[in-house]
Amino acid sequence: MKALLLLVISSLFSISIYAATFVVGDNIGHITLQDQFAESYATNADTSHLLFSRSMKGGTIIEEALMANATLYENPNLLYIADISGMPSLISRFVAIPGFKKFPFKLALDKEGAATQSIPSEDDQATLLLLDQGKIISINYFDSKESLLEALQ
Repeated sequence: MKALLLLVISSLFSISIYAATFVVGDNIGHITLQDQFAESYATNADTSHLLFSRSMKGGTIIEEALMANATLYENPNLLYIADISGMPSLISRFVAIPGFKKFPFKLALDKEGAATQSIPSEDDQATLLLLDQGKIISINYFDSKESLLEALQ
């Protein structure tokens, strides 16, 4: 009986860990996080471009692309989300977030990883989801600032 109970509990736990990753055609729903200034920042029906990074290198690619063209981050339909859940909390609190505050653009931060667990990503790359009314119409990965800039323009 104990073995059966343990099996059921571990199965439920493993299902929650391996949540399905979004694919083209899925609706991303409503993602609400806080930006680097602890203000609410959320997707909405008008969000057409969702930039996402799960790694430092992916984040650097996005940051460099946005810094290279201010009209990109001034676009109200573009949202940038970073999953910083893998970063030690002391580092994020005392180093990363103060550094993010120097950016001229908003950056939604997923500190726990739960809100962005279904957003697809590739190691050390930036992700760009193109959306139409919350529905994913394209998923692309970029390994350089130049290729991301080309896709965004």
